[in-house]
Amino acid sequence: MATPCLELIDALRKTAEKLQNGAPYAGGNHGTCNCGNLLQVVTKLSKEEILTYAHTGFGEWAELAEEYIATLPMYRLIYC
Repeated sequence: MATPCLELIDALRKTAEKLQNGAPYAGGNHGTCNCGNLLQVVTKLSKEEILTYAHTGFGEWAELAEEYIATLPMYRLIYC
């Protein structure tokens, strides 16, 4: 589980604001689900880039994060 920190709190607030203002959302899409929108804020990757990364591995976010933890900036989100 992520440890609460100012960086994570700020990212969650920015994501909530983005979604409230009409950002694309699709629960079944890695690039535009809750995690995908949060990753857009944290990594500055586009929804298409996140989807591409997600489709190169197998599984849900936990498995994808473990696979890419050393190469993608999402490690900052998970181990803040």
